[in-house]
Amino acid sequence: MAVRNRRTGDEGLIEWITVSYQTLKFWGLILLLIVLGGGAFYGFRYFVERTEKAGDKGLTSELRPVRFVDIDGEVRVKLVNQSNWTAARRDKLLNVGDMISTGPGANCKIMYFDGTNVIVHEDTLYVVTESYLNPQTEAHSIKGEITSGEVHMNTPERTNKKSSVKLGTVEAEAELQGNTEARGRRDKNAGQSEFYVYAGGATVLNKQDKKIITLAANEHLAVSKSAGASEVAQLPASPEIIHPQDSDPLLVKQTPAQVELSWKPVSGIHQYRVRVSDQPTFSSARYNQVVKTTSVRLNNLGAGTYYWQLYSVADNGVESNARSSKFFLSSSEKKHFGTPIKLVVTKWVAMGDIFELIGMTEPGVRLTVNGKPAEVDANGQFKIFTDPLGNTATLTLVARDISGNITSTMVPVKSK
Repeated sequence: MAVRNRRTGDEGLIEWITVSYQTLKFWGLILLLIVLGGGAFYGFRYFVERTEKAGDKGLTSELRPVRFVDIDGEVRVKLVNQSNWTAARRDKLLNVGDMISTGPGANCKIMYFDGTNVIVHEDTLYVVTESYLNPQTEAHSIKGEITSGEVHMNTPERTNKKSSVKLGTVEAEAELQGNTEARGRRDKNAGQSEFYVYAGGATVLNKQDKKIITLAANEHLAVSKSAGASEVAQLPASPEIIHPQDSDPLLVKQTPAQVELSWKPVSGIHQYRVRVSDQPTFSSARYNQVVKTTSVRLNNLGAGTYYWQLYSVADNGVESNARSSKFFLSSSEKKHFGTPIKLVVTKWVAMGDIFELIGMTEPGVRLTVNGKPAEVDANGQFKIFTDPLGNTATLTLVARDISGNITSTMVPVKSK
């Protein structure tokens, strides 16, 4: 309770008010609430403004999924929001932070939305770290990281200078130009990364000293924690194939048959590696040998499509880029002129400006899509990923068999 006091004296009238402790406590609490309320209000405004700015920034980069193209052998994935590994499936999309693990003898091929494709080789751990599109500038931001193992990357032609495609490791990071074929490898135990550029070019950032090294076609570089970056080394030249030429049809009297593969010698090279498979991914090699000749003879080949790769091997063990080819083997006993070729497209899927076609034809035929060769497996099935085509396009498929018969079909497609 407040008490009013009054006292008179020579100096005049003096008046004061005595306020109780409870009153001071009450008004102090009111003042504290006002201060806290004001702080909460301005704090909330700050939070909202930061959230709105973050949202506006997020609009500049849209997440785009990554798709499996091929899966061979034991390939597992661990999604960013999961703790368990699961078997990879072609219908399962990958997003930023997802991990791919390949077992012994296994590999897979994935494709980013801009047409960049990556082959993840056996015993490899690969992470999708960026897959974004800026809708305002239409710039692409693609990146993957090798924890251990080896990947092979191909980039499409680049029209937007702000786009970037990167391949990173713990020790270094390579930014690839458009139309570049490159390979990255990391030895986790040694703490060393290697980058090979076979076509196009790349710049490699040494993360330890922040120095940038440029790699041109047929050049190689190693970066390690202990020794830093090596000197840029020249890769050996790839051999030139003589026989059979790419997509050659080989007609024999009967199968199984014998086929000879031959190539031109490369100056300064004393040995070559030859790999042959009936699968385009080479998951099961029928032949994989290093030879000192310029030809090899394969025995007991049945009718079908065969794929082979040829490497120059330098004296220090460094291999060139693979010279890849395929041939079709057929028996004259199965030759039928005028027989129509089966060619059916059962499904197509839009992936932005890229389209996936799935269908069936006959084993051993030569199939093209808009003039570009396409793979057909041993059963005649095919799944094709086109180059970026735009919103609407017409795809022309042409199948040609060893007898000269031709069948074509046109498929109108439209992006979603």
